[in-house]
Amino acid sequence: MIYFKSDGLQDCLKYCIKTIVSMFYRKSITDFYFMDLNDGISYKMPEDFHVSKFVSFKEINNICFPRLTLLDCHKWFNRGSVLYIGYYKNVPVSYTWTHFKNYELHVLGDFLLSHDECWIGPTFVHKKYRGKGFNKAQIRYQINDMSGYKFFTSTSHNNIASSKSFLNLGFMDIGSIELRKNIFTKKRYDIDGDTLEDKIQLK
Repeated sequence: MIYFKSDGLQDCLKYCIKTIVSMFYRKSITDFYFMDLNDGISYKMPEDFHVSKFVSFKEINNICFPRLTLLDCHKWFNRGSVLYIGYYKNVPVSYTWTHFKNYELHVLGDFLLSHDECWIGPTFVHKKYRGKGFNKAQIRYQINDMSGYKFFTSTSHNNIASSKSFLNLGFMDIGSIELRKNIFTKKRYDIDGDTLEDKIQLK
């Protein structure tokens, strides 16, 4: 129900179908991106939109944002991760995370991060507020707050809008990983990208 309210019927149905199918067969391509900035990014925050930073689970206890309940916030905060929540007219409508050390990629494995590197994501904007530039704004805020770090992130190969968004922000495409699996065989990975060979610890 939370997923339906925040993403809409179409995306909810796609997610349910994909989850059921993946029990028997899975084929996915994940694209990876990298950014190394010495200085921050200049930008103008959208009207009536602002971003707040949170570093502990206790700080978000009283925030009414159901979508966050689907995430392992407690675990991430304990690992030192940082949460940014975007507010439109003081209503929480978006979020993005910054992770340090190693970031666990769903299904694939761990993405290894050095002391001056961090992972951006997952990011999210409520369906009612998409197309207003909120996601780009919160990521720019996030990058400026983490000045001095190198940034990594990923998107599904099919998520063209998200891929274009990161490229427009200044990220570089550093490769992809294709995963194939069915109920009769073990997982098979095809890695395209030299950087990924050193960064991914596959399951």
